[in-house]
Amino acid sequence: MLQLNMNVIDDSIKESDQIAIQVALNDYVYRFLTSEVQNSYAIVSEIYQLLSTLVNNSKYIKSIYVYDIARGASLPSRRATAPASLPSSIPNGPA
Repeated sequence: MLQLNMNVIDDSIKESDQIAIQVALNDYVYRFLTSEVQNSYAIVSEIYQLLSTLVNNSKYIKSIYVYDIARGASLPSRRATAPASLPSSIPNGPA
């Protein structure tokens, strides 16, 4: 029983590491973190799509957040989060 639980923990850590690397290496995430203006609807939409896909296809991951410590900006993605929940302050975003 203990070995079974350890296997689940190992699998969840391995999956978390793989997803973290995918997010960290994504071009849109890089643009979000390095661009002067972080409210580009196109960039935020692409990141949302990526995060949603990763979360929805994950056995263990329930949410992913991209957080810019320097500017205090973040992008969450949770299971069942609707695109309409994107901030309305994003130009051309949902009203």
